[in-house]
Amino acid sequence: MTATKRSKGATKRRQPLPVRKWAGYFVKFVGVAAGIMALWVVTVLISDVQWRPLAVTQYALTSPLVYQEETQLDDVLQGYMGKSLFFLDLLELNARLEALPWVRQSSVLKTWPGKLTVTLTEHEPVAFWNGEDVLNSEGIPLSRPMAELKLASLQGPENQSAYVMENYLQFAKIFREQNVIVEKVAMRSRGSWSITLRSGIEIFLGEKEVLERSRRVVKFMNSNVFGLDNIKYIDARYPNGVAVKLQDENSLEVKNDIAA
Repeated sequence: MTATKRSKGATKRRQPLPVRKWAGYFVKFVGVAAGIMALWVVTVLISDVQWRPLAVTQYALTSPLVYQEETQLDDVLQGYMGKSLFFLDLLELNARLEALPWVRQSSVLKTWPGKLTVTLTEHEPVAFWNGEDVLNSEGIPLSRPMAELKLASLQGPENQSAYVMENYLQFAKIFREQNVIVEKVAMRSRGSWSITLRSGIEIFLGEKEVLERSRRVVKFMNSNVFGLDNIKYIDARYPNGVAVKLQDENSLEVKNDIAA
């Protein structure tokens, strides 16, 4: 009986399951999940805790305020008390201070360990505007400041504040030659100008060549023909002269040939 021969080919060995590999993945997953959970727990626990190293406790002005209301300044700065001096945004703070009505420029310095040193430059008031506001040196209307002011009163179209102020400054300079103070300047909607002096004399200049006409008025006043105390108003809307209304008379006295 012939014996059956077995094949001598290689027998494929069965691979063991990758238990260690998957166990390693599982451990890593559990570790990451635990870390995320721990971070979340810590975040929840300290969410109401504010870390404020070197908290701001006070502030000081380098010079006293003249026009800006101090309570408005306090309202802004009090919002920064208790905040960390490290993380305080000076750009934001300066912008908020410069948004106050009479603060032109702000500079805040951090003074260790917990103080803000505030330097403010205020707007310069020039004249009252339309009975409500005050013009600054740029002719911008601002709300009336806290200080009591003695300024000239200007009137004109709302969009002409800078132009009216510019002419007022010219008028004030011209009449200063006569040691006279300009109290009021008005520009009507159609462009006609009038001036009122502190003495009460009203001056009508019309629409054209108003600076030249104001110089003509000053020359007439220097002549003192009627006496300034006796004049009610001066009308300079004539080509080469002025008309004068006296306090005690109904008629006009016309003075011609007055060069500008």
